[in-house]
Amino acid sequence: MLTIGVLLFIILIGLLQHLRLHFRYMRKVKLLSAKQRQFHVFPHAKLLDIRDASDFMKSSVPTSINIPVGRLAFVWEKELTTEDYVVILSDTSFKGRKAARILFKKGFRHLYLMVDTVSAQCEWFRIQV
Repeated sequence: MLTIGVLLFIILIGLLQHLRLHFRYMRKVKLLSAKQRQFHVFPHAKLLDIRDASDFMKSSVPTSINIPVGRLAFVWEKELTTEDYVVILSDTSFKGRKAARILFKKGFRHLYLMVDTVSAQCEWFRIQV
């Protein structure tokens, strides 16, 4: 029978492995802020809005693609390729990181994440063009 100490050790090893994998992909994702006016995304970058379709219809960044984070793992191939430069537009950090993790696991290596309000993201987009 395993002792409590051994069980805790096994749990700790699993947690450390999870954190290592999490930080491995997050180092590859470049975090953006709408306030970074000097940062210009490549002209061919795809803007991916991961909010629900109803929120996307109310307001969105022009030229952005809407794939809700819950469907991203299943329908990303319709709009994206792994060679694309993708800017993930999200209103919450949790959903944005989840989308980045999904795309990273699918083979994407040019990922940017912007977590901000839609109005701030629209302002950032106006400066880009």
